[in-house]
Amino acid sequence: MVAVAGQGSLTISMVKGLRGLQAIKPDWDRIHSRLENSTYHQDWRWMAALQERLIEQPIYFVVLKRGSHVVAILPLQLRKMTKAGITIDHLSFPHHSHVVLSDALVDLKQVGETDFEAILDFLEQQSEFRWDEIQLVGIERRALIREWLMRCGIELEEVSNSAYFDWPEGSFDTNLSKKFIKNIRRIASKAQEECGPLCTRWVNDQRSLPAAFEEFLELEASGWKGEQGTSTAIKHSPDLVRFYRQLLDSFGEDGAFQINLLEIGGIPAAGQMCVSSQHSLFILKVAYNDDLRKYGPGNILMLNLLELLSGGSAFRELNLVTAPVWADRWHLNKRSVFAMQHFNRNVAGRLSKAMMYSRRILKDVIRAETNG
Repeated sequence: MVAVAGQGSLTISMVKGLRGLQAIKPDWDRIHSRLENSTYHQDWRWMAALQERLIEQPIYFVVLKRGSHVVAILPLQLRKMTKAGITIDHLSFPHHSHVVLSDALVDLKQVGETDFEAILDFLEQQSEFRWDEIQLVGIERRALIREWLMRCGIELEEVSNSAYFDWPEGSFDTNLSKKFIKNIRRIASKAQEECGPLCTRWVNDQRSLPAAFEEFLELEASGWKGEQGTSTAIKHSPDLVRFYRQLLDSFGEDGAFQINLLEIGGIPAAGQMCVSSQHSLFILKVAYNDDLRKYGPGNILMLNLLELLSGGSAFRELNLVTAPVWADRWHLNKRSVFAMQHFNRNVAGRLSKAMMYSRRILKDVIRAETNG
């Protein structure tokens, strides 16, 4: 543990791996329980599943304490990257293709404007590992760490978007194209006439979830993500299967894991795998039957879900996590997603910083020539 001079007797320490994560669980849960609009990736169960099932290296957790109370926890993963032939020791949020959004756990009422700088100083002084740069990505506009970094005057770069529906006045279709919604309903009627009845199942009870999960995996693997396509379906990765099954078990204990399935004429047509947090439902993965593609089963299931949620549920937002191209047809709201970058003062860190600025200058030159 390193003591840091500052207001309120600030101390910073670091733990790592699953054992370290378990040790700070009481503090994590205490901060998380006080959040007014929490997200799944701020949940201890999400981080535990990442460390146990997806991230082979130990995740480091920088713990900021003011007095006797933990006020912030920053999860970091150390990886080696190559830039222009130079090996860089790179710190980031836990990194995986199935991790889109990330955050630190922060009590915004207790952290100060200089506290994040204190964490950076701590990371430079600690001897557990060496590092050259920090790059935190997947920071949604409402993320706790974004608010904290902005208070500290640290620059963030907008890099992508996260799409979502909301219905503050009780109707989800206020901003949607009436023509688009009407067309989905017309095609759904056509599917029923040509193939048979449409059946939608919403599964979030623990006894039924395992079977629904297997149905979703089969459906996802039957399409372009399957063996005949990109082979990126969850079913083809034992680690991913174990990861999502752990999410099912842990979030499913309190009904926060949900599988939505649509059948057309008794044939699996579309699926959604979701987790919830307070007033938001997040769609982690979607799947559809390519043989029924002409009916747009994913759109039918999405419309059914929106009608269900906005018809009196406790949810006030349906979040797609990413902003996929197909979502443009729905004209959704979008939140900006940001990234933050910081460089160590060693040689490799300075080189990495110089390369970043060189790339920015080159982009500006190309943009100017293109526009000119």
